[in-house]
Amino acid sequence: MAASLRHLALFCLLAACSSDDRATGPRGSDDEDAPSDEASAEGRPDARAPSSSDASVRRDGGDAARPPTMMPTDPGGCASVSSRAEARLMPVDIVWAIDTSGSMAASFPAIQAALNTFSTKVNEAGIDAHIVLLAGAGLCVPAPLGSGTCGLGIGGGPGGGGLLPQGPAPDTKEPNFLHLDVPFGANEGMPVILNSYGNYKRMLRPDAHTHLVLTEDGAPLTSPDAVVEQIEGRGNNAWSPALAPESWTFHGVVCKNGLSGGACLLAFLTPDTTLALVERSGGIASDLALAGSAMDPFAELLNELAERVIVGAELSCDYDIPPVPRGEVFDRNLVNVSVSSAVSDPRTLPQAKSGACADNQAWAYDDDVDPKKIVLCPAACDALRAEEEAKLDVQFGCETISVI
Repeated sequence: MAASLRHLALFCLLAACSSDDRATGPRGSDDEDAPSDEASAEGRPDARAPSSSDASVRRDGGDAARPPTMMPTDPGGCASVSSRAEARLMPVDIVWAIDTSGSMAASFPAIQAALNTFSTKVNEAGIDAHIVLLAGAGLCVPAPLGSGTCGLGIGGGPGGGGLLPQGPAPDTKEPNFLHLDVPFGANEGMPVILNSYGNYKRMLRPDAHTHLVLTEDGAPLTSPDAVVEQIEGRGNNAWSPALAPESWTFHGVVCKNGLSGGACLLAFLTPDTTLALVERSGGIASDLALAGSAMDPFAELLNELAERVIVGAELSCDYDIPPVPRGEVFDRNLVNVSVSSAVSDPRTLPQAKSGACADNQAWAYDDDVDPKKIVLCPAACDALRAEEEAKLDVQFGCETISVI
């Protein structure tokens, strides 16, 4: 999706007018009796403060937040309160395992700088990034990504100097950055990614694309098929929750040609498994032999990855349910969803029960009993993403139609 395109989600709350005619003033009126933003948030007990869906999100990093717009309808119609916002972009999760043995120490400054540059780029583009670093505490990431505090962590495992295996290093800065103190050497990186999953899976989100990155001067001893099976929840030591096919990509900063110069002086094996996973998943492979040169492989990989993430960012398919107007009660059976765009007239989507989307152009609640979000079914979401200036209306107060 081109970065210049803007998809606009319009949340429009419609509720039946009460007898006090509080919404019968002229359109755009400054009537002091018009409901306020604060008042509209009090309409139901679980009314929430505006979230990322209630403010504009821009890929250029600008501050585009706009307050909700209060708009009365025509006299005799239903009172409405609308909050216009761009839908949030889907988040991205990065897991990077880095060999911190002696042969890699000279590359630490370049790695630290590349991580911060990547984080800054994607955040300025309006993309929420979680980054997990699997490496010894000797690699310390400064602010703004890391905390800037260095030293031994509470974990570490063999050779880590910590008290607990794979605990957070001092530079950890959650919720966006977790550094697990887990030092490893050549040929050990793939088991670290696969078998440390239980200690970092809380950082991975079901609606994010996950990028797995391995940096080492050795070669994994695990087959590509075995890695895929474990990540996607099949076979021995299967991940739970697993990553769905097409939801993850593998990358590597490795000795692409085996034994060579620089950091690859001791690379006696070609990293065939890593290179195969990169090719199969459409990832990026940078040559570790170039570490320390003008062609910095860490900056090369993360700069290209940042461009892919930003240019390919897609809109999320779920929207927070906004609070209803003051004095009204949310009824999950009185909700309709309409979509439109610059090239199409408004059309109402039918509701599908959760888990029953199939190939329908429809929507569902995240929870049929206690809904918090409107979720577009995959077919409807794909169609909306493909349209220029797409808008989504969530309408409250009318009986839900065409329940599938």
